[in-house]
Amino acid sequence: MKKLLAVLLALLILGVGAAFGETTNKNFKIEGNTLVKYNGPGGEVTVPEGITVLGEWAFEDSGVTKVNLPESLEEIKSYCFFSCDELKEVTIPAGTKKISEAQVFAYCPNLPAINVEEGNTEYVSVDGVLFTADRKTLMYYPDGKKTEIYFIPEGTEQLGRSLFNKPVNLRAVVIPATLRGLENKNHFSCNPKLESIIVSYDCKKYRTFNGALYDNNGNELIAYPSGKTVESVGKDDFLPGVKRIGPWAFQGNEYLKNVELPEGATSVGWMCFTFDTSLESVTVPASVKTINGYAFADCNSLKRVIILNPNVHFEDAEGSVVDDSPNVVLCGYEDSTTQVYAEKWGLKFEKLETTPRKGN
Repeated sequence: MKKLLAVLLALLILGVGAAFGETTNKNFKIEGNTLVKYNGPGGEVTVPEGITVLGEWAFEDSGVTKVNLPESLEEIKSYCFFSCDELKEVTIPAGTKKISEAQVFAYCPNLPAINVEEGNTEYVSVDGVLFTADRKTLMYYPDGKKTEIYFIPEGTEQLGRSLFNKPVNLRAVVIPATLRGLENKNHFSCNPKLESIIVSYDCKKYRTFNGALYDNNGNELIAYPSGKTVESVGKDDFLPGVKRIGPWAFQGNEYLKNVELPEGATSVGWMCFTFDTSLESVTVPASVKTINGYAFADCNSLKRVIILNPNVHFEDAEGSVVDDSPNVVLCGYEDSTTQVYAEKWGLKFEKLETTPRKGN
């Protein structure tokens, strides 16, 4: 009987939610040691001591300006501070061991630096930029950093998953000789300010041509800067001999209107031209064998995609390669795979009158 009374008393004191590991107060929803969601009015916020994990989306789209994190914090999960427009200051505690690479600080235009307390064995802040403690992996570049030209430090070997998409002041990035890998290939997309990607002359992994990033062999266009203020890109504007137009290569460009891909290219990558708001026309040469999913999706101004290989292969996805590009016409030869594809997806098709070259 005494044990039963004790349990009932605990329920009355803590509340039913707390008895099952969940606590909700005016500003925080907490489950166990995880801060699940901040629900407060914004401004300067202090996370309670004892919290070990900041959950996914915990502060997303909130009005916080400064977040004081507890010494007990061990992990920050994906998208934690996503779209915190007013966030100006945050410091990673010394005991934090794990920070997700999935857009923890994305779309924070007023955040000039990501600071780290001394004594942290996993992370370090270098001029406000977040690195792993050995300084070999660049984790996060703050969107509000005032720098216009950023020199990635020598010794950096890897870029994390979410970089350089939305810094409000960044116009150019300089890649060091030591860089060995990109976690993703869309680090440089959707940034309307980024005009140029420059590669150190002695880098053995990458190279640059006309301000765009290629692999060192020149086989793949990795990134065309989305802030490059050019309306037309012709076949001669590409590095000679390029074979692959990589995934996300032209994504999020607000200036391009016309693109003619070079003869010799063999593939157009996943989401290659998505969100190119001014794009009107793309010509795909006969050498291209494969067009990957959503290559021309979400291009509201796109009118024509001219495909010169009568046997080109389209990689299927849940939507077509021109998904949510409402005004587009696919142009190809009669009885070509382009015509078949257009009919399959209910897209507009225009027959090319010239004689096709033999497809691959």
